[in-house]
Amino acid sequence: PIYGTGGVLVLLALYKLRDRPWLEFIATIVVCGIVEYFTAYYLETVYDRRWWDYAGYFLNLHGRICAEGLLVFGLGGMAVVYGVAPLFDNLLHKVKRSALIALCVALVALAGIAAAVLVQRLQQG
Repeated sequence: PIYGTGGVLVLLALYKLRDRPWLEFIATIVVCGIVEYFTAYYLETVYDRRWWDYAGYFLNLHGRICAEGLLVFGLGGMAVVYGVAPLFDNLLHKVKRSALIALCVALVALAGIAAAVLVQRLQQG
């Protein structure tokens, strides 16, 4: 869920930066860093355990984020924004609207089921 959340935020929130790739790269690092940091904080607070620990990595912040990870997210974000998303956009323009609506409903249902299973497993320990 964390990667999907970061990806959607990058695609939607940083749309106005598409014509300035370097600025979008930096903004992607910032957005992904905020998402990862606060997700780690939330999970540590609610479940009283660390889900990942970058304490041994260069330029880490409380072990929740690190420079290496953020650079990878920045590069991955650029690949999605300038490569994967345009390909999917072109592909989706060829599909009938009714099929897209059915696909969206199915994906939302699948995401809901996955979230429910995840919460159930987390509560079990």
